[in-house]
Amino acid sequence: HASRVPPTRGVSGGAHPLDIGLRPVPAPMPSLAELTELSAVQVSAVQMGLFWVATASLFSCGLVLCSWALCADLRRFAFNLITLLALCQCGASSTYVLFFDPAPSSSECLAQSLMGQFFGVASMGWIVAISYTLDCVVVKRSLDDPHEAMRRFHAII
Repeated sequence: HASRVPPTRGVSGGAHPLDIGLRPVPAPMPSLAELTELSAVQVSAVQMGLFWVATASLFSCGLVLCSWALCADLRRFAFNLITLLALCQCGASSTYVLFFDPAPSSSECLAQSLMGQFFGVASMGWIVAISYTLDCVVVKRSLDDPHEAMRRFHAII
């Protein structure tokens, strides 16, 4: 069994919570209005603007996905990369539409942050894949087997 060390006195004269084996209770997460110097009306306007921009992004990415699904001629290597980027952008935009104004430290807030992080990083990965493909085609004038390149991109991203 662990022995207990008597608490030491700090400069302020009080015992430090970690010295007696207690963990300090974390402070509740402040809301957006508490973190900024904006009024409640301004915070609401920012949130509504973010909602409508995310909705427009979701709609435009949905058009790209519908074009890919409806037009068989578009199902080629280059447009497949654009479609996967649009799919990730749909996921990132949907986090703001589905979880409009989650309470701090709630499960909705956690889901929004996890989805936003996942789809944001995946979007950057597909942008790098598109850039690499453009570099291979335009600058180097050669591209490996597109199927092998797509397998590599999926393995990395």
